[in-house]
Amino acid sequence: MPIAVPTPPLNLNKLVRRVSWPKADIIHRVHPDKYLADQFNPGPAGNARFSPILDAKGNSIPTIYGGTTFDCAAMETVFHDVPFAPGLKTHAKRKLKAHHYSQVLSVADLTLAELTTTSLRKLGIKRAELIETEKNIYPQTRAWAEAIHAQCPDIQGYTGYRAKMIGPWRLSCSATGSAPARSPSTRPQSISWPMSPLTQTS
Repeated sequence: MPIAVPTPPLNLNKLVRRVSWPKADIIHRVHPDKYLADQFNPGPAGNARFSPILDAKGNSIPTIYGGTTFDCAAMETVFHDVPFAPGLKTHAKRKLKAHHYSQVLSVADLTLAELTTTSLRKLGIKRAELIETEKNIYPQTRAWAEAIHAQCPDIQGYTGYRAKMIGPWRLSCSATGSAPARSPSTRPQSISWPMSPLTQTS
């Protein structure tokens, strides 16, 4: 039976717990090579849990994702659909082509919404309803990303599931060189490598 995700409350700004991503912490990214290390995905293409998303006027909100480690970034992107079940797992190398692994440093601390099990309970939603849903439920989970963006102008992203993640929205002040609303356009330090050399075996 399909999950019915609760509607986001109208007082998220009071309910959402904020945590900080220090500017000294590396942001690890795995991304299509058509994007630079610090470049937002402009939308509206894609089908992720929290992107693409729209503002109140129907305009796309550019997004960017990263993690605390390479493993986190890879598992949330190129290895996202590898099953968790025990046993042998295979993954076609062709799926790694046209992807880069990048490291980005922010130029300021980031304020993120915490989406851990405990924090979600305060928001009136269960982990299974927001973080552990299948892809067919993503349009409903994206409504929460849109609501947090609309109601919490200080929040620049989110964290708290599987491993620390950032994105989407207001990260040009720290993690990208793009310039969405309410963000200065300061470019960060970044470095990136093609994925293929990282996956070659002898």
